[in-house]
Amino acid sequence: MNIAVGVPAIDRPGLTVADTVTNVRRGGFNGFLLLACEPGTNIPAGLKNVEVVQHAKKLGHIDNADFVYSWLLKNTAADYIMAVENDTRFCQTARPCLEKLCENEEPFSYASLFTPACCELSLDKIGWRDYRPGEANCTAQALFFRRSSLQMMRSFPEWTAWDGTIGKIGKNMGLPCWYHVPSLSEHISDFSIRTGEMRTDFKAKGYKDNIYKFKLG
Repeated sequence: MNIAVGVPAIDRPGLTVADTVTNVRRGGFNGFLLLACEPGTNIPAGLKNVEVVQHAKKLGHIDNADFVYSWLLKNTAADYIMAVENDTRFCQTARPCLEKLCENEEPFSYASLFTPACCELSLDKIGWRDYRPGEANCTAQALFFRRSSLQMMRSFPEWTAWDGTIGKIGKNMGLPCWYHVPSLSEHISDFSIRTGEMRTDFKAKGYKDNIYKFKLG
């Protein structure tokens, strides 16, 4: 499964871009990775299979996330595209869980690898759930799309890369919005790059490092 991954990148307190790359790779995403870096971001040398775009002017988090989607659509032929915030830690079985979801070729709007603790989904049953929160969506942490679905979503006039807008469009499309229980990723920083504030309300629902007790490779 060909997945192109992009990160709207900026250094956070106690968290570097090198940490971000390590955390993406530990989830099994060892293919192409785009780092779209805000000015002043410390970019480590020697990164493998990584494309770095250094912005001359600050875009802000939402516009930088949209840049990631646009760049990956224009510059890769990947069948699947995922944008990941740079304070994301994936469980070790994140990619196999996605591969299982995509065995079914039925269309979906998006799949979120981050399931917030505040959502009403129960932890009683492990697996993917069709959950359509609409504008209440708060899962920009790691959003995954089929190329065709992302192109369709970006054609809506109200499109922005804000997770609330993505949730609203996904719900209006009438297609499944997939969330995994437990969450396949977690926040590892309480610093919001959108607001510049420390926040503690973005906890993951039931996150475990190795949900299915199998290893990659």
